Amino acid sequence: MPVETYSGTWVLSSEHDRIVSSLAEAGRKMQAERDQFQRLYNAASAELCQIGEALGVPEDDQCTPEILERIAVLGAERDALRAEVEALRADADLFRRLRSVPDDLLGVPGVPCVAVPEGPNSGRFVSGADLDAALEASR
Repeated sequence: MPVETYSGTWVLSSEHDRIVSSLAEAGRKMQAERDQFQRLYNAASAELCQIGEALGVPEDDQCTPEILERIAVLGAERDALRAEVEALRADADLFRRLRSVPDDLLGVPGVPCVAVPEGPNSGRFVSGADLDAALEASR
């Protein structure tokens, strides 16, 4: 049976780690691109400042509102992606904990675990490979 993530999408437990890993890698690439953009921006700003100074343009007039708005939008997008990666990491941690519950603790009050909702093992608490199989069977 698929499990609903914080964003309302459904993900299989067996696929979750792969998804989180790919999102984490995408986050690292995004950070590298942001760092490269920051370096290019700083270099371009320095050049614009030199040109502006040579032309006698006041420093406050050297950045247009459009440029400043685009920078703010990119920053907001980066922050949203970071928040999504953190939420997916939390989901992955939950799946790991559910998957690693020892068999002798399955069904014990206060121990979070998953019960198979239908099929031959209906009502049985599962973890590990049995949890993966139950999720796959419910596809």
